[in-house]
Amino acid sequence: MSTNALAQVMSESPDAGNTLATALPVTTGTTQVNGTVGPDAFDSLTGRVEPDVDMFSFVLDAAGTFTIQVNAAVAGDPDMNLMVFNDSGQFLAGDDDDDSSCTNVVPFNDGLDSCLTLTLAAGTYYFAVGDNNIGAFATVAEFVSSRSNYFEDNDSGILGAPSADTVAIAGSESDPPSDADEQGAYSVYFSTAVSGGGISPPASTAIPTMPVYGLMLTILGLLLVATRRLRISV
Repeated sequence: MSTNALAQVMSESPDAGNTLATALPVTTGTTQVNGTVGPDAFDSLTGRVEPDVDMFSFVLDAAGTFTIQVNAAVAGDPDMNLMVFNDSGQFLAGDDDDDSSCTNVVPFNDGLDSCLTLTLAAGTYYFAVGDNNIGAFATVAEFVSSRSNYFEDNDSGILGAPSADTVAIAGSESDPPSDADEQGAYSVYFSTAVSGGGISPPASTAIPTMPVYGLMLTILGLLLVATRRLRISV
């Protein structure tokens, strides 16, 4: 059942990274994320100009059927692509161009929007969104060295592994300029509200407390010292 009518909207801020380590946590209670696929930019890892990929983390509090959908704000611009990973970074499923088995949360803008309906256990997950040709690489070294080594992509439609490989970084299927510099706004919709993703709450700082009897003894001691000083001064 969709809860989008009571959507809590989160904006992508700061820019979501393209690795598990730099994934942007989705805030608790969110049912919609608004973001932007930016222009191609220089990537210090590869020494090349790469397209923007946004990776987010989120938590499902209960097991069940879950739908995640991404629509471009303007029909077909950009051609959005969606990939979902588990808490270890293993690729679970991906979609490009509206998989027919998805129960969409909101109407599609056109057939280029992407959507996945999955049966998931409670836990932490990651999803990546980008333009038409994003893929997932097993290691940063593979991403840097060769496009042919990427292990999963979903440019041709839905994939439903799960894969035994672990993604370290997401990127384009091919080097620019063969991968068009698609950019623009998008919205990601969840069928149910999610919890904050991927980040453990900070450990609370324990404030030392003194037992009541210890506090009473301390006060009594201070009173005795004060009384003696008073007698001496008199």
